[in-house]
Amino acid sequence: AYSDLPRLRRELDTLGASGVTVLRIVAASEGPSDAPLQVWPTLQPSPGKFDEPMAVALDRVLAELRQRGMRAILTLNNQWTWSGGFATYLTWARGEGWRSIPYPSAHMPSYWEGRPQSLRPLDPSADWHRYQVWAGSFYSTPKAIALAEGTLRFVLSRVNSLTMVAYRDDPTILAYELCNEPRAVADSAEGDLGEVE
Repeated sequence: AYSDLPRLRRELDTLGASGVTVLRIVAASEGPSDAPLQVWPTLQPSPGKFDEPMAVALDRVLAELRQRGMRAILTLNNQWTWSGGFATYLTWARGEGWRSIPYPSAHMPSYWEGRPQSLRPLDPSADWHRYQVWAGSFYSTPKAIALAEGTLRFVLSRVNSLTMVAYRDDPTILAYELCNEPRAVADSAEGDLGEVE
């Protein structure tokens, strides 16, 4: 919807013709343009600053779904780094940059090769468990939670610029998902607490 509206329409038509009536879509994304391993552009490139063209793109998706009698589940946060999510909120809350994120990229060690040191994380060898424990601190970081709540307020109070229907009143929105694949993970001494859903 942001960069290729004809493609969006073709894909929605194909999905509709296949019988799909509900799509789960990422409604919020966070982070600066230089952050690796994540989508760009994002809805929120810096704390509390929302990109209006990206918000209009979300409006467009909802309008296109509405025209086809389809509905959406809007995902509003993410355990994983590919849309910003917990990791970005934590770095913002702590006054850090993306380099402090322990990206779970140990399974692809060559990813960081050839990149200048300034474009690598401080620890390029983190594993999934280390990342999950680190990201799990989102739950105990009030400032990170407050930043995420600001995104919730932005989305939930938005009025679609194309349909003029408030998101909170739009029957196109079937549900809101607070977070994609949230997990509460403890360090190895306490054991894995598993998924929280």
